Amino acid sequence: MSDFGGESGRGPDLRLRCSLTVHCAKRAEMMSHALPVYFHGVPGGPAELDLFGPDVSARSGKFFVARRDFPKQPPNIDRFALIADAVRQKCPDQPLQLIGFSLGSVAALRVAPLLGDQVEGIVLISPAAPLDLGEYLGEMAGAPVFRCAKNYPFAFNALSKGQSWLAKASPFTLYSALFSSAQGADIDLRDDPHFKSLMAHQLTKCLVSSLDTYRSEIRSYVGDWSQLLSEVSQPVSIFHGRSDNWSPVEMASDLAKTLPNCQSLEIMDGLSHYSTLKACLKKS
Repeated sequence: MSDFGGESGRGPDLRLRCSLTVHCAKRAEMMSHALPVYFHGVPGGPAELDLFGPDVSARSGKFFVARRDFPKQPPNIDRFALIADAVRQKCPDQPLQLIGFSLGSVAALRVAPLLGDQVEGIVLISPAAPLDLGEYLGEMAGAPVFRCAKNYPFAFNALSKGQSWLAKASPFTLYSALFSSAQGADIDLRDDPHFKSLMAHQLTKCLVSSLDTYRSEIRSYVGDWSQLLSEVSQPVSIFHGRSDNWSPVEMASDLAKTLPNCQSLEIMDGLSHYSTLKACLKKS
C-alpha cells in the first residue's frame, strides 16, 4: 500500500501514481548495476542480513556492509566522513545504492551527500527520523534510552554501561526486554529460535565489543540533524511497517515530505520493524 499523505490519508492522484510507477521502474533498471551498501540498525550489525534464514540471507549475498566502527578516534571526529571514506576506498568509482535500516538510515542519509553522484539511490527500511521533526518519543520502544541520551548525557554513559553488562552477562534477558512490546509480525519473529539466537549474539557484539560506537550512534541520532535532510539530493524510497513501534509510522511520512527527492513511500500493513526488513530483503 502506498501512502504519501501522512495521517490525512491523502495520497498522490492517479496520474502521479502512474508517473511514479514508470519512473521507479526505469530507475530500478538503471540501478541494477549499482552495488548495494547496507547500513545496519543500532544495536545491530552485519548479521542482520542473516536473521531470517538462509533463503533470505542468500538474496543479500552481494550487499556490502558499510563499516561504522572506528575505535580510538578523537571524540570530535566526523564519523560520517570516516564512513564515507571507508566506502570510497572499498568501492572506488562504483555506482552505489545505499540501504539503511532503522537507525542505520541516519548514517545512510548523513553519508549520501558526502558520496555525491556515486550514489544512484537510497532505500530506507523502517527508518528513524530526526526527533525534532515530530512528537515521536511517546510511541517509541527505545524512548527511555533516547530521552536519557538527549537530556542527560552523563546518565546515558551509565545506562549504556548497564546495557553492556547485561548483554554480556545475560543476552537473552536483554533480548526479552527489548522485544517485550513487539507488534505485528514482529511477534512471530520474536519467538523464532534462529532470529532470537542471532539477535542475542548481535546485542552482545554491539553493546560489549563496540560500546563506544553504540554511544556515538545514539548521540548522533538524538542531536539536531533535521536541517541536513535538505542536502540529500539522491532519489529515496521508503518502506515502513504500519505496526512499527520502534520507529513510528509517522516518521516515514514526515521523512517522505521533508526529503527533497523522495520518490516513493510504501506503508506495509501488518508489519512492524524487523518484519519489514525481512519483507524487503525477500524482494532484493
